[in-house]
Amino acid sequence: QRRRGPRRGADLQLTLRLSFMEAARGVQEKTLEWHEVARDGRRGDRKSVDVRVPAGVDSGMQIRLSGKGGQGDPGAPSGDLFVQIEVEPDSYFERDGPDIHVALEVPFADAALGATVDVLTLDGIVQLKVPPGCQPLSKLRLRGKGLPSVDRRGRGNQIVTVHVTVPEVLSPRQKELLEEFRNEEPAEESPAQRALKRLRGFFS
Repeated sequence: QRRRGPRRGADLQLTLRLSFMEAARGVQEKTLEWHEVARDGRRGDRKSVDVRVPAGVDSGMQIRLSGKGGQGDPGAPSGDLFVQIEVEPDSYFERDGPDIHVALEVPFADAALGATVDVLTLDGIVQLKVPPGCQPLSKLRLRGKGLPSVDRRGRGNQIVTVHVTVPEVLSPRQKELLEEFRNEEPAEESPAQRALKRLRGFFS
């Protein structure tokens, strides 16, 4: 019977949980700890390893650490350690591949007249121009402000969805101005306004 040589150590898989910002920016050193398990199933010594996490990782990705797995027989190499990435959701940023989405509340007057507003990005606060006549749920793009690619080939974009806010309480002067605005004839009718006029004529 052929004699079997020393056996290589077993591969291990551990989960590394990261915050959204850790995943976005990367981590130079993140320590993972676990207890080694002997071949007979007994709990062994406590082990730890420092993991370098590249910027832009996402849930489901794996980092392979060669030779950091289970210990092999004398004279045989150790197995590999596979680190499974799990990224916690963020209350502000929402990921979509390399792009991130955020919601921005814009007052009615700013949406109508246009404005420059502050927006939080991964790099800090930047200014965003809201064009005049900006409609609810419009999507404005901040190029290059998304997540970095793991292989360092550029960055995604940050998509800002506009939510127009209407004041619940108006001063007398504000009411007066809005009444004047409502009574003004629009410069150009929208398709919806033209369709409404046709319906009114049909039922009159």
